Order: sequence, then structure tokens, then C-alpha cells
Amino acid sequence: MKPALVTYHDLGLNYLSFESFFNHEDMQDILDNFCVYHINAPGQEDGAAALPENYTYPTLDELASQIKYVQSRFGFKTFIGLGVGAGANILARFAINNPSKMEALALINCTSTQLGWFDWAYFKMTCRMMRRRGMCESAVEFLLWHHFGRIPEECNPNLVSKYRYHFAGLANPGNVAMFIDVFGKRQDLRLSRESGTMQVPVLNIAGALSPYVDATVTFNSRLEPSMSAWMKISDSSMALEEEPGKVARAFRLFLQGEGYALQLLKRRVRYPTL
Repeated sequence: MKPALVTYHDLGLNYLSFESFFNHEDMQDILDNFCVYHINAPGQEDGAAALPENYTYPTLDELASQIKYVQSRFGFKTFIGLGVGAGANILARFAINNPSKMEALALINCTSTQLGWFDWAYFKMTCRMMRRRGMCESAVEFLLWHHFGRIPEECNPNLVSKYRYHFAGLANPGNVAMFIDVFGKRQDLRLSRESGTMQVPVLNIAGALSPYVDATVTFNSRLEPSMSAWMKISDSSMALEEEPGKVARAFRLFLQGEGYALQLLKRRVRYPTL
């Protein structure tokens, strides 16, 4: 059985957001050697039915706990995690609580702290507006900010236009608002190099133009240096879309550093600690 690679997506997106990255030529040897499992947050898949207004959306910790059911259903005991934004935070929570079930993590634009008051109010106001008015201009601008930063026009204009169109056409804004709401209410990961940090290797990637680049620096400061690496992708915000080759090559080196021989993968080799 091939090793498992589990993805988790960001706000306003679903598993299809990984499609262009996995189709990149530099990802083909990884795809040949791993079995990929994409997880959609509840109600975020294409064609999803509208969730009831009284539906209690799972917290980020509860979403992380649900990954164990995916493992049980498909029969893999451990996996490599690849997450972006909100999905990165969810995978990090799973790794903190279930280190024996996680081999390693590659996280893009990952946060480790809770929101400040200003950003919390922005999230809250956006969710309320989306429930009342659907994908209005303000809701679209919020998602563009989340993915591209305060001034999206400074980023790749074609990519910004693509996602502006995508977000404006989201069929179930109420579902998206629920996911945004729980991400806005996230609790601190409570990591510290002194009192307890991640027990799995982490590749911590940031897009240089992402609004969360400083958050990744904070996250990096809370990780064990010998088990983590921080990488900033210049001139990008959505690194998987804008620089898939750079991310793929970094991911490959990360996996090789963890003992995976990608050209001919038989099993993971573990070496004793000296």
C-alpha cells in the first residue's frame, strides 16, 4: 500500500484548488509514489446542498478530529499532510493531538494564533453579510483579501480575476460563511519551544505577498528548529497556483529528508537515533 498524502483546502475553495498543483510536472513522481486523499470541509464541495441555518458547524478542532474517520475508512495508519490556510491550521491541530498518526506536514500560509479584535470583527461582519446578501462585492473582496492581501491588484492580475469570478459564483455562500466563521473563531494552537511544540516534521511555506506571511513567522518561532523549515516564496500569495514548481521541488526535498525515496518507493526507512 502506498503511503498516504492528505490535503485540506482553504476558505472559499475545496479539493479542486489542488488540481493545478498536482498536475504540475514536478509533482508527477510524488503522485506515482503516494495515494492522495482530498478532504473537503462540510458543505464546501461543488454541488453541496445548503446547510440548514440552525446547523452547528464543526470547530477547527472538531474538523481535525474528523480526519481519524477518514483514516479508518480508507485504512491508512499514518499520512503526510498538505494544507493551505484554514486547511493548514486544521492539519496542524490534528498533528498536535495525534502525532503518532502523522508522518510530516507541509503547510502553506498557516496561522497558529487566534485573531485580534480588528480582524475578528472583519470576519464576523463578512459572515453576517454573506448570510443576508450572498456573494456580494464585500464578501468577494474579503476572500480576495484572505488569499491575496489588502491590495490584490499588486498580485498576479490574471489570477486575481480568476478568483474574483470564482468567489462571485459560489453557489452556497451560507456554507462558505460557516467555514469562515469557525476559522475566525479559532483558538491559539498553544505551541511553544519551551513548553511543548509539534512532534512531527514541518515544512512551513509562506507566499511573500500573503496577508499571513507574518503569521507563518510566528508559527515558525514556535516550532522545534531541528524539525522544521520555513520557506518564503517571493512575488506570490497563492504559492500553489503561482509557483507550483518551487513548492513541488521544496516538497520533494522535504520528503526525501524524511526518508522517502521517490523514484522507487518500497517502504519508509527509519534510522535509529544516535
